[in-house]
Amino acid sequence: RALAAAPLPGGGQLLAACLADGTVQVWDCVTWACIGDTLLSSPPTAPLWRVGTVPGSPVALFVACASSGVLMLVPPARSAALASGSGLVLPWEVRLLDGGAEGSGDGAPLCLAWHQQAGNLLAGTDRGLVQVWDSMAYTVQHCLPHRGPVYAVCSAGDMVVCATPDAITLWALLQSGGWARVTTADVHPEQTPTALVPVTSPHNGAPAHTPRAGA
Repeated sequence: RALAAAPLPGGGQLLAACLADGTVQVWDCVTWACIGDTLLSSPPTAPLWRVGTVPGSPVALFVACASSGVLMLVPPARSAALASGSGLVLPWEVRLLDGGAEGSGDGAPLCLAWHQQAGNLLAGTDRGLVQVWDSMAYTVQHCLPHRGPVYAVCSAGDMVVCATPDAITLWALLQSGGWARVTTADVHPEQTPTALVPVTSPHNGAPAHTPRAGA
């Protein structure tokens, strides 16, 4: 069962997929041959694709694994796969992101999001923190505290929306590069969102990139 799939740059000939058992594959959509195959050490809790949003950084798949932490996976280059000459399936490059002192003891990651405006990776954890990762060094810059496990996180413009079992919290990115809590709205535990997505509603008066929650 695929948890996520996305075409890779280069004409759409390559398709990457992350499976529920922790297998990550790259497929050639012309020959339907698997040219990249990697098995993670533990099943993913949340995969997130990031394709070329940071200049100079590789196309990558970020995967939250409860027992491993946040992994960054870079697919094998098509040229390298073809150079193998014998149909050899090449592995992905897997990097475990280092939280450093700021991210130590933050808990297991449960959800991921990409903050397009700031160029940061966001990871919500079971200890009520949202880690804000530096987009180039991939170390934790900030930790945003919440009062329960963070099950969903979403970037909307310069805002970040986070969902915990009994609340939805809105954070704003400051010009200084820091973060400020804007507001927290209580929700009934039975209505806890499990997903948050930004939507644009130019025709009904709602601001662009308005977050929507789904239980």
